[in-house]
Amino acid sequence: MPLKVIFLGFICSLAINADCQSHYLLDNFKAYKESNRVVLNWTVKKGNTCSGTGILRSTDNINFEVIGEISGICGSQETAKSYSFIDENPVKNKINYYVLELGFSGKTEPSLAIKYLDVSTNGYLLYPNPIDDIGYLYFNNVNNSKHTLRINDASGKYYPTYTTNSDVFTLIFPTNPDYLPSHIIYWQSLLVFTILNESGEIVASGKFIKK
Repeated sequence: MPLKVIFLGFICSLAINADCQSHYLLDNFKAYKESNRVVLNWTVKKGNTCSGTGILRSTDNINFEVIGEISGICGSQETAKSYSFIDENPVKNKINYYVLELGFSGKTEPSLAIKYLDVSTNGYLLYPNPIDDIGYLYFNNVNNSKHTLRINDASGKYYPTYTTNSDVFTLIFPTNPDYLPSHIIYWQSLLVFTILNESGEIVASGKFIKK
């Protein structure tokens, strides 16, 4: 079957950056993955205050635990005030959900969802492997720079290359023959991939199996 590589854009419910919050005290609430941590930023609107702020995290979006607190009065009557919190220990290879508890004013909703994947061992994380119809190849791309994916089979034959500025290649094996380039007849079950940065340097390489 042919392989099609597509790139997922950032969405509020599942992303490396998230901004999809609604609370009457806030101008914004954002979260993003930075290396091996998650950074949360939020701004309390001018003229609004709350008594203490709790930062909560969950891996199932149901049961939340407090991972940090900012005591005292938040916000100001005179100006908008911004705050930051760094989660130094996000749960690896899970979706981490974050909410704020703004004193007696309640929690922000919906939660911000950040997929935190640990790619430190091999420089990439590929799942599932073997791949059936779809797989996700994650790698480190902190600066959102251009990266290229090359794939070849066991004989060394190369297939079309793909590029992204994200940190994930989504590998899709569609059944529609219209996706099949004229020079590709069959995909081998064992495929080798290489990810290169803008300078042409190899940042990750490995193998995967197509069922």
